[in-house]
Amino acid sequence: MDQYNLSNLLNKVKNFTKLTILEKNGFKILFTEYGARVLGVFKNDETNFLWVNPNIDDVMKGGEWNIGGLRIWISPERNFYYKDPVDFREWFCPKELDPNDFKIFEKNYNKVVFTGSFKLHDYISGEDLRGLIKREIKIISCRENMIKLSIIDSMITNIIKTNVNLWSLTQVNPGGSVIIPVIEKAEPIHYFGPIPDERIRVIDNQIIFKIDGKYICKLGVRPEDFLHKGIARICYLHKVSDKWRYILKETFDTPVSQEECLDIPKYMPEGFRGAIQSYNSDIPLSFGEIELQFHPAIPIGNNFISIAKYTIDFFEGTWESCIENLRQRLGLKEIYLF
Repeated sequence: MDQYNLSNLLNKVKNFTKLTILEKNGFKILFTEYGARVLGVFKNDETNFLWVNPNIDDVMKGGEWNIGGLRIWISPERNFYYKDPVDFREWFCPKELDPNDFKIFEKNYNKVVFTGSFKLHDYISGEDLRGLIKREIKIISCRENMIKLSIIDSMITNIIKTNVNLWSLTQVNPGGSVIIPVIEKAEPIHYFGPIPDERIRVIDNQIIFKIDGKYICKLGVRPEDFLHKGIARICYLHKVSDKWRYILKETFDTPVSQEECLDIPKYMPEGFRGAIQSYNSDIPLSFGEIELQFHPAIPIGNNFISIAKYTIDFFEGTWESCIENLRQRLGLKEIYLF
């Protein structure tokens, strides 16, 4: 599926949301108040590093969530996104969270800050979670073939019975492989149902997950299986024309145990829970997602407080340069793909 270039995407969204762009060394980052998104990352006006819904104008007209890009949600999914949480039925995305009514609070030459308030209903406890979200997205380094963003997502809410956490999701174009560094004999979590063998591999300290946008499945990885304890890393690598690209997310604000993992799998609710996740959609939208679940919010006084810091790299180059970078960044001797 063809992706928008920057000018085409601007024409699609400019009538529905306030937007802004940061530029550095040939890279352009597109931000929208709609959903507090990083909606596009472009190098020299080429195609987007991020997946964007081909029907984005219709989605925005309807005030729906799935426009694409990099977003922030609140977990656990079972409590806030299923009207029938016991049986994982009637999934929906609360509009009070996404797209919400975020505003650009601050912008300078290398930083954009969003703020917004929200209310979510917990369909298990029957309580309402009310709070504020702030997103600070900053360019921290940029060279000819890579741009690195630092993101600080924070929230303050009332206290409810359910523990909650921030959740970062990045939508990617299909046709590549997710790579997650893990210990030997790591056990992937099958979130929505058994993942077919032809879509997942566990080899030499890495889990490889196929993203083709043709079959719904979701992968989770336990923090106990991370290659480097307390550090969550997930990478997506794919080919675009004659070049290779990767997107790499990294955080130290990850859960370190099952007790700190709050997102319960639909397939085996009593089983293990993941702190790194990846999703593959089906047609016709055909996208993938690379996701980070952060540590639980901390009760302080009458409030839950959560601050999640992470980085995301966007790199474009030759196959050899991608692989060499990823070996070093992921701590792997070899990189395997589908």
